[in-house]
Amino acid sequence: MVEPILDQITSTPTFTGSAGRAWLTHSPREPGDSADVASWVIEAPGAHPLWHSYFMMLIHLRPLPVPQQTIFYLGGATHEIWLYALHPDGSRQKRIDGYAEGCDLLVPLNFAAQFIEPSDEVAVKRCEAAIQRVCDGTLSPDTDYIRSWMHLFGDNMVKDKKRAGETYIVTPEGVVTIPARPGPQDLN
Repeated sequence: MVEPILDQITSTPTFTGSAGRAWLTHSPREPGDSADVASWVIEAPGAHPLWHSYFMMLIHLRPLPVPQQTIFYLGGATHEIWLYALHPDGSRQKRIDGYAEGCDLLVPLNFAAQFIEPSDEVAVKRCEAAIQRVCDGTLSPDTDYIRSWMHLFGDNMVKDKKRAGETYIVTPEGVVTIPARPGPQDLN
């Protein structure tokens, strides 16, 4: 049974499709103050039975005025994405309006990767193409489908690439392993 969506969003979606909708969020920060490029709230109610929404954030990896340590997992990387499930009881509208305290991120995150694009605009378009696929139902944001995300953005931040996306269920008889859903790279 899929949990019902209790909080309503009053903003017009940026993306819509047969399997979901998504909203570009508003950043409360001034450009140049942070590495934030864009972020989105994605509603995909069929992706998981317990939570219905996800948060994707895109950052740039350029130096900032305030020094920060950036760990590069991909030589020459220019951007990094993070994909989280959102707590189903939070206010997605607050997160869309730019307030992080409105809806908690579920950890660990579902996916992260660094990639190379010539500009922020091209990196945003790459993320938006993935978001539209989620809304259309051809890409799932759930961790069972991480291999499809690895195909789109790379696997440089995935610790165990060979076993990525496997699910482990602990029973009194032992551990049951459910294999990962194959991604396009596994079908060749």
